[in-house]
Amino acid sequence: MKAAEAPVLNNLGLLFASGLAFLSIILTGGWLHIVQLDHQWNWPLVEGWKSTPGLAPRLAILCIVASAFLLIREWRGSGLASLKNWLAWFTLPLLLATGFWIILPADNPGFAVWAVLLGVLACVVWLAARSLKPIPPHGLSFTLAGKDLIADSLIILLPVAVGAWIVDGDRLGLERADVIYSVLTYPFYALVQLFIFLVIPATHMSRRGYSAATISVSCATIFSLAHWPNPLLMAGTGLAMLVWTRQYLRGRSVLMLALVLGIAATGFKFAMPMQWGWEMRIGPDYVEKRAAFDANAKTQAAQPEEK
Repeated sequence: MKAAEAPVLNNLGLLFASGLAFLSIILTGGWLHIVQLDHQWNWPLVEGWKSTPGLAPRLAILCIVASAFLLIREWRGSGLASLKNWLAWFTLPLLLATGFWIILPADNPGFAVWAVLLGVLACVVWLAARSLKPIPPHGLSFTLAGKDLIADSLIILLPVAVGAWIVDGDRLGLERADVIYSVLTYPFYALVQLFIFLVIPATHMSRRGYSAATISVSCATIFSLAHWPNPLLMAGTGLAMLVWTRQYLRGRSVLMLALVLGIAATGFKFAMPMQWGWEMRIGPDYVEKRAAFDANAKTQAAQPEEK
């Protein structure tokens, strides 16, 4: 029996609260650990934009206040049960964002790194155990259904096709050994990502009665923000997660989705030119890479041409 859908207002309230809370951690980490000269690369889709001093912390505070307002509104409308369900699946992404943006970039984080790591591992085991019987039940076999063939082909082949088009037919940066290694190993990493950003949230939100559309948008939003501020990677992962969530909710195996994600990520990493995909770097690592590339480009442009 399909659970009754939750009210649309509550769905949207928790959806926006999740995105705003996740974004507040990103902005706080960028403000604390990314120097002012590099802040221009901590914003997707605004290449080279120099933010005004103090913009990041102000936006972070605004996101926190707005998220708190939405959560209080949800609590007053649906009670603590709705918030407990929200925390059951959203605690893990928040811990990951905190560790990635605030703790790891800090100088000598020490015990805090291990505390977050152990917390994440404990949450993964506990939440995954509670998500082993999702709604609807899922098989464990690798099957390729005809109805998923078009979506799978686009997700896997589109990055390679775009990369080939960008380099105008020149040889792609594909090293056979590296590609094979990535195809064989990345699906395991993809499986962990899918449990954190798809299986666990979709299971708990389904049991609470949220609509498939709300679950899809929520999973896609958080998965996209997890790849901040790499703009192309944010767009690609967000759109792909919309498709994968729909497929998962109608019963597709998460193992097959992990295989598709692993192959697609391999194609993106090796076929997309560095100035577009930035080697799939995200977070402070992406900012550092972009800043170094920009500084090197300016240095080369300032040097006189050899006659």
